[in-house]
Order: sequence, then C-alpha cells, then structure tokens
Amino acid sequence: MSEDRLKVLKMLQDKKITVDEAERLLAAIARLESAERAPDPPLPPGFTPDRPPVVPNLLDRFRQAPPMPPVPPVDPAPFVPGLKSVPPLPPVPPGVRVERRKRGRQFTAGWDIRTSELVAALRDAGCPEPGDGNLEEMRVHGVDPDYIRAMAATGLTGLRVKDLIELRIHDVDPDYVRAIREHYPDVRLRDLREFAIHDIQPDYIARMHKVLPDLDARDIREFGIHDIRPEYVARMRELLPDLDGRDVREFGMHDIRPEYVARMRELLPDLDARDIRELGIHDIQPEDVARLRAVFPSLSLRKLIQFCVQDIDPDEVARLGSGMAARGYTDLSVREVIALVEEEFDPAFLDELRAQGVTGLSVRELRRRWAERADFDEADDEDFPADFEDEDDEDFGDEF
Repeated sequence: MSEDRLKVLKMLQDKKITVDEAERLLAAIARLESAERAPDPPLPPGFTPDRPPVVPNLLDRFRQAPPMPPVPPVDPAPFVPGLKSVPPLPPVPPGVRVERRKRGRQFTAGWDIRTSELVAALRDAGCPEPGDGNLEEMRVHGVDPDYIRAMAATGLTGLRVKDLIELRIHDVDPDYVRAIREHYPDVRLRDLREFAIHDIQPDYIARMHKVLPDLDARDIREFGIHDIRPEYVARMRELLPDLDGRDVREFGMHDIRPEYVARMRELLPDLDARDIRELGIHDIQPEDVARLRAVFPSLSLRKLIQFCVQDIDPDEVARLGSGMAARGYTDLSVREVIALVEEEFDPAFLDELRAQGVTGLSVRELRRRWAERADFDEADDEDFPADFEDEDDEDFGDEF
C-alpha cells in the first residue's frame, strides 16, 4: 500500500475527514497511480532523449531564396502651367557660422517683435527695465506699451512694473486715474489700488466731499472698506456737527448707528463725537445708561464707562443703591458701590446690625463685618457638614 493511501486512512481513523471524503481521496490517488504506470508517448522524428530536435537553419533558407524583381522607374510629375520652380539654396561659404534665433520667451504673435517698444515705453515712464518674469506677467495681464504710455500721461510718478501690473489687474484705466486726481492730485498708487478694490468711484468721493469737505484719501479708503455711505455721514453731521473723518471711520468700524447717537444724546445731552465713540467701543447701550442714571443722577461719563467696563450688572447696581438709600446710605461713591456689588453685599445685613444695636457704620466697616460674617458662615459649613451626626447620639443611642 502506498504512503499516500496510508495517510488518508490515518486521517479517517483520527476522524479528521469523513468516509465520503476518504473515498474521494483514495479514488484520486488511484487515478494518479494508473497514469504514472501508463507508457510514455512516442518521441517526434529526429528527437532522442540525449539531444534536442534538429532545427533547420533559417539563414541558409534565406540565402537559397530567389532574388527580388527590379523596381520599375517612377514617371516624373506632370508640368503645371504658371508654377515657378524653386531654385536651390546657395551653399554656405566656408568659415561662416549660422546663428539660430533663441526663443526663450513664450509670447504670443507680435509680442517678441514689440519687446523693444515695451522696454522703451517703460523707460520713458521712469520704470526700471523689466526681467523675463515681469515681461511674462505683463503679457498675461495685457500691460502693453499703449497702456504704459497712457498711465504715464495721467501724471502718475514713481511707477514700477509691479504697480502697472496690479493696476491693470484691478481694471484701473487712465480715465479713472484722471477722475480721481481731480479730487486728490497727489493720490498715491496704494490709494488708487485700494479705491479700485473696494469699487470707490469718483462720484462717491464727490458726494462725500459735499458733507465732509476735509476728507483725505485715507478717510475715503476707510469709508469704502467699511461701506460708509454719504447719507449716513449727513445724518451723523445733523446729530454731531463737530464730526470729523476719524469719528466717522470709528463709528463705521464699531457699527454706531444714528439711532444710537440720538438715544444717547437724549440721556446725556452734552455728549460729543469722542464720547459717543468711547461708548460705542465699549458696547455700552442706552438701556444700561438709563438704569445707572436712575440710581446715580449725577453720574459722570467716566464713572459710567467704569461701571460698564468692569462688567457690573446695572440691575444689580440699582437694587443695591435703592436698598442702601432706604437705610440711610444715600451718598455712596461709585467705588463703594462697585466694591459692595463685587462682594455681593446684601442691604438687609444693615437690619441685622441695627437689631443688635449697631448703627452709623462707615461703608468700609460694613464691608469688614460682611466679610467676617461670610468667613464665619464658610467655616461653619466646613465644621458642620450636612451629613454630620452627634457623637453622643451615636454612642448612647441604645440607652434612650
């Protein structure tokens, strides 16, 4: 019995395979063994086990092939009337070197021819000679000699290739420059670029100058950035006649609206533009001012801003002020009120002191006693926690 058959029977004995699987494996082994015992097929002619078959020499066959027939002559092309024959090129004399033109700059048709004209236009405009990279940018954005000459004719000085490219990118043309220079003859290239970016048109500048004649180019640029309209400036000038460009710029940055100014002026009639700007920067609302002035009618603007900057709730100030005033403390300073609010002072504490016969204390003494009470209450909570049990009850509970 072969070794493979013994392995199959061993697997069957160990119950690693079923009887059906064992029978299929044994049948496959039997087929393999019968194929191995079959005789070998006959060898092809000319082949023996000790040497390869003989392959005919293809090169000998090619040499024995018949020669190719000759190629027949080709008829000349027919004559076409009116067509002149091209004369042959003359030979190059010895010692003459033919130079090929280098095309390092990839320009569209005509740009390589006009490069000298472009450089001449830049030179006339006072611009330094451009490099290859500048020439490529000028080609991409359409900065041609005509544009350079037209921009230089507007009176702009100190032009650089970079400036011309940026102005062209933002569609700044000579007509736009001339219109802007009517309002600002010494306008800077930076201002021109910013005007174009924020779509500031000459008529916008003219309308702004009607309401604020002293505006400079920087003011106009900032107005355009913050989308400040002439109607907004006119309304603000009605409320604040001393308004200047800086005030308008700050108002626009902090979104101070005319309604806000009107309401603040009702509460504080003496406010000027600078005061309004300070209130707007600190986001102090008219409602906060009304509540604080109800407690402190003579409250100054500086003290009012101090209240709001320290983030003290006006309602808490009103509650404390009215409670202290009802108990005889009517002349509290702003500093004292801020200190009492921050320490969460309760005016009812005065009633407890009076019940003990303590009256006429200063605010500083009231704060000291309030702090001592708070410390005592905190220590009391630490010494007697909520889950505290009397030790006597624990020790003698069974006897009672």
